[in-house]
Amino acid sequence: MNKTNAARALKAQQTHCKQGHPFSGDNLLMERDSKTGAPRRTCRACRRASYEKANYNYTAEQVETATDCIMNKGMTIAEVTTRRGERSRIIKFEALAFALSKDPALNERLRHLSSLNTAAKHLSRHGTWKSKASGYMSGSEVAAVITAHPEWTARRVAEETGRDLSYVHSLAWTKGLKTAPMRASRPKLITPPRIVSRGPTLTGVIAAQPHEVYTTIDQIVPRRIDFDRRKDIVGAMILAVLEGELSLADAKAAYPRFLTASYREFSFKTFGDIRTPLSLDAPAYLDGTTLRGETVSESLWDRI
Repeated sequence: MNKTNAARALKAQQTHCKQGHPFSGDNLLMERDSKTGAPRRTCRACRRASYEKANYNYTAEQVETATDCIMNKGMTIAEVTTRRGERSRIIKFEALAFALSKDPALNERLRHLSSLNTAAKHLSRHGTWKSKASGYMSGSEVAAVITAHPEWTARRVAEETGRDLSYVHSLAWTKGLKTAPMRASRPKLITPPRIVSRGPTLTGVIAAQPHEVYTTIDQIVPRRIDFDRRKDIVGAMILAVLEGELSLADAKAAYPRFLTASYREFSFKTFGDIRTPLSLDAPAYLDGTTLRGETVSESLWDRI
């Protein structure tokens, strides 16, 4: 068990806080950690004492204004305690929490109404999750448009979605309308993701039982070199081991010699790599003098 889990297990066994208050009944407050999201127990008495010690400055008018905004104007606790745009803050969150801690009934009522207002705001944006500035309309605005122009709405929605919607009146409470230019401005993936094509891995998967010599040589030769060159090097080293010219113990030290021999034998790529094309003046065969250009020209002229 690491230190983090040990500390959590120790805290879970505690029945009282540091000040001796019990973690039970009305004194128990369950919160979630801001970083991990894990639930944790908090002492209400200690929280109330910290509020009193901080001596948050507030007036009765601020508390009344915040209460009226939450209960009658559909605002939330977050809206009355924070600044956003042109909206000013009515009261600090800590001050409001300290004021409501003195009246538990009002505290529960305001928190419940705040959660209902939050749910109502979320419901009005259901299906859009965007602001009005980005081209979306609220549910009430959509309802007004659909009620006033039902035929136009049905035709417009059918053009955008490709469906014949006969229930446009109920659509007002579930989805917003978005113009075609805004829909076309969404970024689209026009190129497929790059596919990395790798050669087959030289392992003993296709064999019934992997051979010791093959497995050892396959682990010695690195895979960063060209696939065809690596295949030739592995084959040459295995052949040398089977013929008795090389032992497995000396195979790792002998690998540079086989690599050098491979580059000497194949000084240029002849495996169809378009990035390194061969010259037409290069020999067509390793043991002859015929040029590649002569072979290609003769075959082309013979077919005409």
